[in-house]
Amino acid sequence: MAAEAKHQHVALVEDEVVYGRVLQHQLRRLGYLCHLIPSGTALLDYLATGQRPDLFILDYFLGLAEPTGLALCRRIRALGDTPVIMLTGNEAVDTLVACLNAGADQYLVKPCDIRELDARILAALRRARPKGQDAPAAPTVLDDRVELDWRGQCLRGPDGRDLRLTDKEMALLELLLGSADRQVDRAAAFHALYGFEPPPQNRSIDVIASRLRRKLAAIESRHTIRATRGQGYRLSPR
Repeated sequence: MAAEAKHQHVALVEDEVVYGRVLQHQLRRLGYLCHLIPSGTALLDYLATGQRPDLFILDYFLGLAEPTGLALCRRIRALGDTPVIMLTGNEAVDTLVACLNAGADQYLVKPCDIRELDARILAALRRARPKGQDAPAAPTVLDDRVELDWRGQCLRGPDGRDLRLTDKEMALLELLLGSADRQVDRAAAFHALYGFEPPPQNRSIDVIASRLRRKLAAIESRHTIRATRGQGYRLSPR
């Protein structure tokens, strides 16, 4: 497709400055109107203004102090069906599954060939709904008492009360809900949430699971998070 025939607006979220600028330049040469966003926090500010491009390209890992690409993808998906392509640093199956579960349309390993990225952008745009027909993600019924509100990023109890979840708590619950047996391995969960292998003796997933367990109890859910010895965690009835 000729460059002048495109003109779709692409928002590129990439914290590696040089790589981001190179990719932005390549996309602009192909005819895309590419806006480079340097952090997850900056993307949240961008979304808060009501800006909606034709497609998002998200880096999977944007730094420990920033929301992950998974959290950002869920936030975008809660707002509608704008296509999302995730860029990651590895080909691990757990990473691929986490991206797709979060709502990404495509998955590419960095550094990617600009021709492949262009082809995937065009494929994602072809499958996208016509502009103005986006629909927010519907709440997920967790049990007969509690719903998971993707847009509000919260649990909603039987009395209509909302209990806010952090990005990491939301990601872990999403992994559990997306698993066939509602169980996730501790190391796989860490890799999916943070984008790299867990350091020895790291207890981050245990802390997140503990907080999530307390919130499920506080909202009076009939489900809880149970530890599976030597493996990870399972979402199961009380």
